[in-house]
Amino acid sequence: MWLWQNVDHLTFDFVERVSGSEEFRNEKQFASVAAELARSAEEQVESFRNRFSDLGAVARCLLERKARPGYIWDSFNAGVVAGLVGETTLARARFAAVLAEDPVADWIREAQQTARYLSDLADDEAAIREWTRDAVMSCRAKLSLGDLPEQVGGPLMSEGSL
Repeated sequence: MWLWQNVDHLTFDFVERVSGSEEFRNEKQFASVAAELARSAEEQVESFRNRFSDLGAVARCLLERKARPGYIWDSFNAGVVAGLVGETTLARARFAAVLAEDPVADWIREAQQTARYLSDLADDEAAIREWTRDAVMSCRAKLSLGDLPEQVGGPLMSEGSL
């Protein structure tokens, strides 16, 4: 979940399948499958920690995925992180993909309004950082996550990292 989306519910914005589905036959067979799934999930958590270790790593990961019609949040999130790391052209391209979506629902229109606003700010990295900081703090409040921990609040919100 990317807190800059500023929503009041959990979202799953970066999804990768850990394994295929398995048909339940009996408890013994299922216990083995569940144990393997837990082991795979543990490895995936470590992979995510490495892939999303800092803002530059987040940018590389999100921007390596191509923009695809119907995946509005992939484009939105890639646009935000591109703006945060000063990749103005990439930010505008990803926000353009958001704007190209068919606005069939209020949430899409709202995302497009924000994408339009952020696209206009793309040349101003400080303004994008300020918008992101405000959105993250607002989302944290909506989700009752409390204040940022000191070790995160300082460096994460500093000019060099967010």
